[in-house]
Amino acid sequence: RTPPSSRPAYSGLRGTAAFICLLLTVLLAIPAVTASWLKAELISDSGFADNAAELIKKPAIRDEIQTRIANEVMDQTRIPQDSRAMVISAVGSVMATDEFHRVWKEGARTAHNVVVNTLLGKDSEVTEVDGDSLTIKVATPLDPLYAELEKAGVQVPRDQLPTEIPVPLADIPDSGPAQDVLKGVDDAGWMLPGLAIAFLVAGLAVAVHRLRALALTAMGTLVAGGVLLVATNLARSPVVDEAAKGSDLSSEATGSVYDVFTDTLVTDSWIVIVISVVALAGAAIAGTLLRSRTTARQV
Repeated sequence: RTPPSSRPAYSGLRGTAAFICLLLTVLLAIPAVTASWLKAELISDSGFADNAAELIKKPAIRDEIQTRIANEVMDQTRIPQDSRAMVISAVGSVMATDEFHRVWKEGARTAHNVVVNTLLGKDSEVTEVDGDSLTIKVATPLDPLYAELEKAGVQVPRDQLPTEIPVPLADIPDSGPAQDVLKGVDDAGWMLPGLAIAFLVAGLAVAVHRLRALALTAMGTLVAGGVLLVATNLARSPVVDEAAKGSDLSSEATGSVYDVFTDTLVTDSWIVIVISVVALAGAAIAGTLLRSRTTARQV
């Protein structure tokens, strides 16, 4: 046993402080990663738009959107039902273009911007208020769609194709609970990761045996990353089944939405696992080298 006189100053206090800080780091690992993911996927316009761009590549989602756009075109232009197949085909051709993907992504970003900024009480740069309605200005690829309809033999006045999406203000949830949840996610997205990093740095700084503290923390975050990864995969089936019950989307399309939006969470979980393994291996190697040097000096 090490004589009391040779121990580092305040070793007991430092050990307790390090234990508390590093324990909090491990406990915050899952909430921090989840909050950061939610902020990036739900609050960020760019993150949401990127997911929307990925969604349109999924066959189940693409078929749903193609049918809905065709229905909207037919409703607004009063095209006869016997031309439905040609309209669907024309919409499919337009959806395959780069211009449509650009417009789709921008439209998703716009809609997301409106809803999130309304809930957070922020101004939006892409809306126009007219009485009791909120009009979102979304560009529509009219020229390609008009050309495809003409090519298919469907005669339709160009000015009848939809160009704007009106959204009643009442349809945007601005109630207290919705605002509180979204603001909580927005704040937690940077606060929890920041706290986890701060506790990690503080814990390692005050630890008496830093390599041992690093190794134990890495083991904890390794387990946390694994738990989050397994939970994300296990949650897919019940979440998709429940979401499909109250959705117009098919179960397959709902599953595609889940996969796209949780892809980043899965990646983040793997990042935590890899960093933990690297830290654990680094601590083990460094510890071995230090012991070898100590032994060599004693000899």
